[in-house]
Amino acid sequence: MKRSTLAGLALLLVPVSLRAQAPSVPNSMTLLGFFGYSRNISNFPNPVPGLSQDGVGGSLRFMWHPEHLLSFGVDVGLTQIYQVNQTLPDSSQLHSTLDALPIHFVFSMSPWKRVSLNVGVGPTFSRSHVESLGNTTSSSTFGSSFMASVLYLVPLGKSFGVGSELKYLRTTTYDDNQLVLSLALAWRFHNW
Repeated sequence: MKRSTLAGLALLLVPVSLRAQAPSVPNSMTLLGFFGYSRNISNFPNPVPGLSQDGVGGSLRFMWHPEHLLSFGVDVGLTQIYQVNQTLPDSSQLHSTLDALPIHFVFSMSPWKRVSLNVGVGPTFSRSHVESLGNTTSSSTFGSSFMASVLYLVPLGKSFGVGSELKYLRTTTYDDNQLVLSLALAWRFHNW
């Protein structure tokens, strides 16, 4: 986690000379919604039959822009980590999923127009759910996570914008690594 944290902090230290006119309006707030495709990129040395590393992910992010370059806020999301669908030797079905609910404190920098680099850290609740032989079992664990993303937004009016985000998410509970490509919708509580 130390390397990931250092890499995230390095994003915040991109030289100011790189920045163009950032789209942020000082002292404004933005609500962003994300929904998209999630892919677990962790290495499974002994792959489980029926393992699917594909899923969906989404989140809501509330950001405050105190000035043109930097902003910060909170991101709450839900991401499918993986799922397993198997037929057992007795012909019964096994269905298992692992989801993560990260709560990130996010710091953002806009070095180029319409582009934001984001890093976040915070707690994560991981939930596993298993269905087999007519029984259902769920359990939750608590851990931490780190995210880093690149967001591109195009304004479609004074307060509304649309774009996409590519996010890397690392959860420490089971050492999972995710890439999430999302559609982004933004609503600014100020003039765009």
